[in-house]
Parts: sequence; C-alpha cells; structure tokens
Amino acid sequence: MPQEDMFEWLSNELAQERLALEQRHSSLLKELSLRLGPKTPSGPLGALEVLQLAKPQPDWSVRPESVSPKQTQEATSAASSRSNIQGIGEAAIDTQLVNEVEQELEEDEEEEEEEERKRQKIAAKKEQSELSNTLSRKSKISKNTEQSFWKPVWIITSPLFELGYALCIMLHAVLMAAELQYRAMDVGYKVSYPHFTQTSHEAYPALAYFFNIAEWIFGILFLIEAILKLMALRWKYFRELWNCFDCILCVFWIADRALENMPFDTSMLRLLRLARLIRLVKLARTVQGFDALAVMTTSLHGSIHALIWVAVLLVLVQMTFALLLSQVLFFYIEDERQPVEDRRDVFEYFGNFTRAMLSMFEITLRNWPPVARLLQEKVSPWLVIFSIGHKIIFGFACLAVINGVFMQETFKVAQQDDQIMLRTVETKKNAHRRKMKMFFQHANDDDDNILSIDEWKDVLSEEKVKHWFAAQGLSISDPDLLWKILDTSGDRQLDLEELIQGTARLQGFAKSLDLAILNMEQKTLQTQTEEIMQNVGLIRQQTALLLRNNYDRNCEQTLRA
Repeated sequence: MPQEDMFEWLSNELAQERLALEQRHSSLLKELSLRLGPKTPSGPLGALEVLQLAKPQPDWSVRPESVSPKQTQEATSAASSRSNIQGIGEAAIDTQLVNEVEQELEEDEEEEEEEERKRQKIAAKKEQSELSNTLSRKSKISKNTEQSFWKPVWIITSPLFELGYALCIMLHAVLMAAELQYRAMDVGYKVSYPHFTQTSHEAYPALAYFFNIAEWIFGILFLIEAILKLMALRWKYFRELWNCFDCILCVFWIADRALENMPFDTSMLRLLRLARLIRLVKLARTVQGFDALAVMTTSLHGSIHALIWVAVLLVLVQMTFALLLSQVLFFYIEDERQPVEDRRDVFEYFGNFTRAMLSMFEITLRNWPPVARLLQEKVSPWLVIFSIGHKIIFGFACLAVINGVFMQETFKVAQQDDQIMLRTVETKKNAHRRKMKMFFQHANDDDDNILSIDEWKDVLSEEKVKHWFAAQGLSISDPDLLWKILDTSGDRQLDLEELIQGTARLQGFAKSLDLAILNMEQKTLQTQTEEIMQNVGLIRQQTALLLRNNYDRNCEQTLRA
C-alpha cells in the first residue's frame, strides 16, 4: 500500500470514529433532555431507562466513505469545544437526575407501604387456603397474639405439646379399655358365666378408686389444653372444627362429673369420650413422628370417591345375583316333594332378598365353600358351575381390580398431599446431610474440617466408597472431574456445605451428572472465548501501532533522502 493511501486511510478512520462518538453523544443528550423535560422518569423503570441510555454502545450506522484531513481537523476542534459545553450540561443533568430518582424512590416507598397496609386488611378478612395453612400455620397464630402479655401460643404450637397430648389420648383409651374390662367382671358374675366367680370389687378392690382418680387427671389435662388454646387464639379458637369438637367433649366430661352422684345414667356421656380418639387423625398430620399414620389417614380420606363407586358396583352386581338365585331357588323351596330340612337350609341362605344379599357378599368376600356345598348337595350338582364361576370372575378378577384402584388412589393422594410432600422432602434432605457428614468425617484424615484434593482421591480409591456413592444415586467414574464440579469456589478445597450441596445437585440419573459436566465445559469455553477476544483486540491495537511506526519511519527516511 502506498504511503499516501495509508495516511489517508488512517485519517479517514480516525475522523469517522470521532464523528460517530459525536453523533452518539448528541443523540444521548437530546433523548435525556426530552425525557427530563416534558415528563420525568416514572419509578424504577424510568431510572433504569436513563442508565441504559447513558451506557455507551457501538454505532453501526453507515459512515461517510471519505473524509479530508481538513475536515478531520475541524471535527477534532469542534468535538473538543462541544465536550467542554456538554460537560457542564451533563453535570446539571446528573444532579437533576439524582434528585428526581430520590424523590421517586421516596414516593414509591410510600405507595408500597400503603399497598402493604391494604393487603394486610384484605388478608385479615379472607380465610387462608389449605396450602397456606400447611406452610405457615404457626406464623399465622403468632401474628394474632403479638399484643398479648403472656403468650400460650408458644406452648400450643410446640411439637412436644402435640405429641404429649397425643400420648394422653392413647393412654386415656387404654384406661377406658381397662375400665370396661373391670366392669365386665360384674356382668359376667351376674349371668353366671364360666370363670367369673367374683365381682370386680371382690377381685380388685382398689381399682375403682384408681379409675376415678385417673379419669379426673385426664379430664383436667384435656380441659387445660382447651383453655390454653382459647387464651392463645381467643375468638378464632372456634373457627376450627377440631377445636369445637374438643370443647364439646370437655363440656360432656364436666356434665358427666357433675351428674356422677345423681340418679342419672351417664353411660352415654362416657361413651362419647371415645370420640376423642378421632383427634389422632388430626395429630397425625401435625406431629412429626406420625408419618405412616398420616399417609394412611390421608389416603383413606382421598379414596372416598373411589369407595363410593366401588360400593355402587358391588351392590348392583350382588343385587343382580341375589335376585336371580332367589327366583330360581324359590321353586325348590316351594316344592313339597323335597325334604323339609333341606328346604329350611336353603331358605336360611336364600329365603328372601336380605338373606340372599348377605349370602352373595359371603360368597364374594369371605367364606364361600359352605354356601357352594349347600347348593351342590341340597339343590343340584350343576350349581357348582355358578359357584366356581362367580368366585373366579367376580371374587378374584373384580376384587383384584378394586384393590388396584385403591392402591392407585393411595399413591396418588400420598404424592399430591402438601403436608406429606413437605415431610418427604425434609426427611430426604436430613438423611442426605447425615450421610454426607458421615462420609466427610471418614475422608477428612487430619480433622481440619476441609477436604483436600489428595484426601478426596485417596478416599475415592476405595471400591466400597464408590459403591456407597452409587447407592446414593451418584455414580463416580472420574474423581477429578467430580472434584471440579463440587469445588464451586475454585480454592481446591471442599468444606462440608459444598459437599452436601454439590452432591445433592448431582444425585439421580446419569443425565444430572452429564448436565453438570456440560455446564462446567460451557463456562470454561466461555472464559476461553473472552480471553481470545481480548487477545484479538490487543493484536489489533499492536498492529495499528506497528503500521503507524512503520509509516513514520518511512516518512523520516523519505525526508532524509
């Protein structure tokens, strides 16, 4: 390239760059003045737009093909003069922008506080959903009692409180069973039943006093529970049906104790105490140790619809067979040529509709051979075909389908219930933390609470450790690669939290590990690409400097010549 052409090319490039920056700066000032003049930026969005406008960006618009050196000098002097003027304008605009943004932020905070007060008022009027009760039951109760001096809500929301009263309910049920056994001794003695030769007072004279004291103790405990909940929740105590149920049982207990020495039969009031066992269904969903019971009760509650349709199917099918057999066997029962004893036996099972229905359910669900043998021996041997066919088709196939439907409903409810899902996730998380902590203690030889790369390779060289990780759902084929994935901080050390969180992300099928590897390689490739782009930029700058130095050297040589 000739020297004159190179000089012209460099001059054109410099002038074009200056003109582009000048145009970008003018458009930026114009847009800022338009935004800050007739209408100011509104809220955080306006401030964000201003910052985006202020950010310099490359201009890829069409540039002039050629610029003369004279135009280059004029553009340079104009740009320097404009920069001085625009610097003052930018300072004024920045001050105004800061004031506007601060004022808008204060207004936004006031609006947010007003909206928050409105939301709290609306939330206080609305009943919370089942999911919110599951996730924030304790926090909701505590907010309602913030103004109270003594807060019994701390007591009633404690897991030990719920567990203790669940134990009281079960012990009370055992007490009622023992009391019934004690009273049955008097009844057996009165009817002269074998082995009942003494009354309860003669056999165990002190038990009556013990039962009375124990009943007072349990009644007072349940009454204290209701009073504590009433003090904590106040009028909201009666919003929950379980609380109303407990309150009614306490009233019945007080009535039973008050009428104990009066000529009234309080056996029905005592019988109602058994209803307190239903509370275990509620406690199963709140007490942490009742997970299995919670799954069973929740599954039973969720399979009610399936149970209704199963009952409809069973009743319709059994009704059809009961009517059919009753009509057929009426000919045999009314036949006077048959023995009376045989006709009486057949009438016992199929004499009317209710007897026939009971016999059909007995054939289907329980003891079918006696009925089948009766029909075969007394009526006709051909009826054995009906008995066996009914047992195979309906007793085996249909009941197996019904059991499968119930199993499916059970698993579906267990997978969709929020409380069970929360407990399952929490249990898995705690189990994973416990196992990783055990592995960390096994691998950390120097007890410095830091796992080094040497300790990592040393412990993973054991086949038992690899099998143990495979059992946790993490297949280890390359310990070095897994170390790079787990060492997110890049300090070539692993602490306990990094190990727990990293292995939790990688647990599962092989695709989880593959995605983690792909993510790491993508980040590495991105870093290398950025380094290459920086190096290319440096090379371009150095090339331009070399060309300019070469041009200057050639110019000096020409002048000397």
